[in-house]
Amino acid sequence: MIRDKVEEANWKGRGVNEHWQQMKGLMMETAQDICGMKKGPRRHNETRWWNEEVAEAVREQKIKYGKWMKENTKEARMEYKKSRQNAQRVTSSSKEKKQKECGNDLNDSECQNEIFGMAKQMVKERQDITGLNSIKGASGKVTVDDKGIKDSWEEYMEKLMNEGIEREIKIQAGVKEGPAACIRIAEVRAVLKKMKRQKASGLSGLVAEMIQATGDTGTQWILDLCNGILKKGRIPEDWKSSVVLPIYKGKGDPMECRSNRGIKLLEHAMKL
Repeated sequence: MIRDKVEEANWKGRGVNEHWQQMKGLMMETAQDICGMKKGPRRHNETRWWNEEVAEAVREQKIKYGKWMKENTKEARMEYKKSRQNAQRVTSSSKEKKQKECGNDLNDSECQNEIFGMAKQMVKERQDITGLNSIKGASGKVTVDDKGIKDSWEEYMEKLMNEGIEREIKIQAGVKEGPAACIRIAEVRAVLKKMKRQKASGLSGLVAEMIQATGDTGTQWILDLCNGILKKGRIPEDWKSSVVLPIYKGKGDPMECRSNRGIKLLEHAMKL
């Protein structure tokens, strides 16, 4: 299906950005028609014992914690400790109640599925730390609101990515005049064949598997795009932006930005 649509498309004579937009739109539209769209997991993973009472207790704990960090008084600290103890009590009670409900009827297939789900979630929770609700800024102050967390990450990543690194680079190459040599279709085929599958996409959502599924026509499409970039000296606008995700290193304080490693998600077509 996607090969038929690619063969029907006319990309000859288009600019670099128009060429890319047509290619991206066609592949994403076809992928959505065939595979559909699926939302990612919620930032807060709701468990089977999660209910309104637990949610309210946890929400109150977060509010008291933010107040304590902001005012830094003994009274605010005592209020936070009480709210934390209450949240722990409510959570423990809800867990115990749910466990008893499952234990009363282990022969029930629905209950067995819930137990297996709980076990899988316990394993997942011990694998990585994600979705922190607070972060320490450059000054060491804890931030709990979404805007403050976003600004702290932006400040840290901007400084990290733009730090100057002094290196002694020695390049020995002959000077070549004239236009750059065009990329050959055999080179594109070889690179497409080596591209790894099941990798996170860039902002557009277009992945290597979609390009590989288009066959020879899609390969020619990519070839014309790459040669157009060499000729025009410009890249598509989408390629100028990327997503940077913080991944916990597994050591240090998770609330500190420096304890996380920034992973940049680039466009797959750009990697060609």
